[in-house]
Amino acid sequence: MGKIFRRGRLTLKEVDSIQHYYGLAIRKNLSSVEDMKRAIWAIYFHKLSTEDNPQHALCPLEKDLLKKCLHGRTQNPNESFNKCIWERIPKTVFVGIETLKFGVMDAVICFNDGYVSRIKVFEALGIKPGYNTERALLIIDNKRIFEAERIVNKVSLEARNKRRSLKRKMDKQNLDEENEYRAGKY
Repeated sequence: MGKIFRRGRLTLKEVDSIQHYYGLAIRKNLSSVEDMKRAIWAIYFHKLSTEDNPQHALCPLEKDLLKKCLHGRTQNPNESFNKCIWERIPKTVFVGIETLKFGVMDAVICFNDGYVSRIKVFEALGIKPGYNTERALLIIDNKRIFEAERIVNKVSLEARNKRRSLKRKMDKQNLDEENEYRAGKY
């Protein structure tokens, strides 16, 4: 690679990110060249932005911006962890510091090691969990894992279908180019 990929410079990951957003900017604004230009410049300024010098004036403010968060889906692991805490301690209800600590600790345990890890907490407190408790916690974990895998598989399938479609399109284009007239071919 050339100098552009040295430390502190443009990385391949960043190039992929820019290409992704550039493609989105084009596809989302097919009916308006001005909107397309604005979306492309928004990518440029957003990437230049820092905490000291925020440059988000061109970033979109559309109502679909937070669409990924609907139905309990979140955009990153931090939001997912926050959701675990809020399920135990709603933000709308005031609780004391001890209740807050207990809720956060339970959220950490379940988020990191699953609901089955509560069994260790019970045992440390001198409580022997019964068969139904263990089974219920295991079922909750299995449902959570199944749902996560289902979502990942769905996204993976969509990406695979998109790649196949693109490959078919490229193959067809190459075939069309091969069938074009050439001197002495016919």
